[in-house]
Amino acid sequence: MVCPAAGEFLVFLAGQGRIRKGGGPLRADVPQGIAMIERLFKSRRLARQMAAEHLRIIQREFAPHLRSRGHAPRTVRTYCRVAAVVLQWWTRTGNERGPLRPEDGARFLAQRRKGRFRAPPSRRRVCRAALRRLLAFLRQRHGWAAPEPKEAQPRAIEALLVEYERHLNTACGLADASRTRLLREARRFMAWRFGRRPWRWWQLHPADTRRFVTQRARGLRPASIRSLSAQLRNFLRFLEGSHRVPPGMAASVPTYAPWPAHPLPLALDPPQLRHFLGSWTRATPQGRRDYAMALCLAELGLRAGEVAGLCLEDLDWRAMTLRLRQTKQRRQRLLPLPPSVAKVLVAYLQGGRPATPCRAVFVHHDVPKGRALHAYDVGWVMRQALARCGIAAGSAHLLRHTLATRWHRQGVNLKAIADWLGHRDLDTTAGYAQVHEPSLSQVALPWPQADR
Repeated sequence: MVCPAAGEFLVFLAGQGRIRKGGGPLRADVPQGIAMIERLFKSRRLARQMAAEHLRIIQREFAPHLRSRGHAPRTVRTYCRVAAVVLQWWTRTGNERGPLRPEDGARFLAQRRKGRFRAPPSRRRVCRAALRRLLAFLRQRHGWAAPEPKEAQPRAIEALLVEYERHLNTACGLADASRTRLLREARRFMAWRFGRRPWRWWQLHPADTRRFVTQRARGLRPASIRSLSAQLRNFLRFLEGSHRVPPGMAASVPTYAPWPAHPLPLALDPPQLRHFLGSWTRATPQGRRDYAMALCLAELGLRAGEVAGLCLEDLDWRAMTLRLRQTKQRRQRLLPLPPSVAKVLVAYLQGGRPATPCRAVFVHHDVPKGRALHAYDVGWVMRQALARCGIAAGSAHLLRHTLATRWHRQGVNLKAIADWLGHRDLDTTAGYAQVHEPSLSQVALPWPQADR
């Protein structure tokens, strides 16, 4: 027996052309979805339940959608069972409220925890992941979306943050990640000082900045404290420039004593670098991708974000050049493409990269298949490889240090290294180029009176 809410849902599907009035499917891929359901669910009872479900159209489309993303059959089975229970629960309790929304998913998890209905045999984390994928699928394939909120007048804090972000973008030229950190700290400071009260800037006192930094500094490392002070000082300078606070407010932010200088950054020795580059398995498509990323880091000195931001249009095979568009300083750089790196990239693009409309060079080989990698993904792959080689304290940036150190020991001047790495200040490059102690010992001369 179908509940009234399910009848309204069938009317919704019929209105969108998903089913006929008699219940027959219109989509050509529905029989394929039925066959996939029968292959995934070995139990005939579960397969019949999926086929006889009044929400069968979505279920038959949801399973092929998961397989196209690269999910394993076991994951597809689990997600389909969770989706079936969620949609049954929704048609009985919340269909009259409109499309399925994220808050409905939270309500489902809360009722599942209290045992108010028979839940799928999955852990809470798996149910949450299945819910996220189901909501995204309904939005993309069926146009389910929460109603747009009515446009309200921007609050003072939001208007100020929009102006501050525009200043950071146009005047300071900061990258997206830097702007996000500065905006987050500015929002936190204003919420701490004014709360829900009106924003009255003339009430801001230098003692407020000291108390805020003192409270926020509890439990933070020295580097985080210095970063906190710099972010707050940047925001107060913006307020001074826009004449919201009196001059000198930024100088009231406490400056902590510098922490003792860190040792010179680590770099891989030539045997370690050879061992690291030889540890990749290039017999699989994912291994060819990871080896190509490692070679871009080690031979070109790129950052993890620059490797993740490479597009197919950035590779000029005739001129053998590589164009970097997404850099930290937001300045494009054109680098020569060494033959060794070009050969590995060609091997990956021709025999490893999955077919995808994404224009990024390095993409996911698993879920979500074909989507561009993030800088975090590149760093995670490098950290795993370094740990596999017995280098525990290492990251993707270690390969950038290694390239600068190797070139410096070969006699390349700092200005050329800085231009290649994209540094504006030579002091930044000097931190990368380590002092070679064996070479330094050969330069040192004995004291003239040492033999007497």
